Amino acid sequence: MTEADQSHVFERVVRPHFDRLYRLAWRLTGSKAEAEDLFQELLIKAFGLLHEIVKIEEPGSWLCRVMYNLFIDQHRRFARERMHLVDEGCLPGEGLAGLHLVVMADIRTQIRLGGVGVIPIPQSP
Repeated sequence: MTEADQSHVFERVVRPHFDRLYRLAWRLTGSKAEAEDLFQELLIKAFGLLHEIVKIEEPGSWLCRVMYNLFIDQHRRFARERMHLVDEGCLPGEGLAGLHLVVMADIRTQIRLGGVGVIPIPQSP
């Protein structure tokens, strides 16, 4: 299949589900930026699997499931990230001089682990 044919098939098969997929991405992530990232990841994956999508009777449901799986994979990846120690001079801004830890985990993971909470950022005097 040529690139022009792929684009035409993509428009015909996947495009009708854009609104539904974007709403699902927004519901899963809770933020516009993360929803856009998840939606874009799905479209990239869908374009690569276009030969399979055309064979599916209900591509919308299949695409929703793929998006959900991408979201779960992303969530697990973030949950595995750990705290990183950084030198005081590497932190941006003067108001962060007393902060020695940068937490690289999303808030849902913190809540699930027993409400670790957010590290307070010292205010400038």
